[in-house]
Parts: sequence; structure tokens; C-alpha cells
Amino acid sequence: MPRTMTNLWEPMPAFIRQVGRCLTKFLGTELI
Repeated sequence: MPRTMTNLWEPMPAFIRQVGRCLTKFLGTELI
């Protein structure tokens, strides 16, 4: 992972968690 992405990643864990949850839901429905 590039350093810039890590820098963007760090300050917003709640946002990332929400996006991750949405992505897993979407990918789960897509895969199933």
C-alpha cells in the first residue's frame, strides 16, 4: 500500500470501517 494511502487511511477509521462494511456486503451479494 502506498504511503499516501496509508496517510489518508489513518485519520478516519470509522469512515473506513463503514466503507469496508458496505464493500463486504456488496462483494458478498455479488459472489453469492
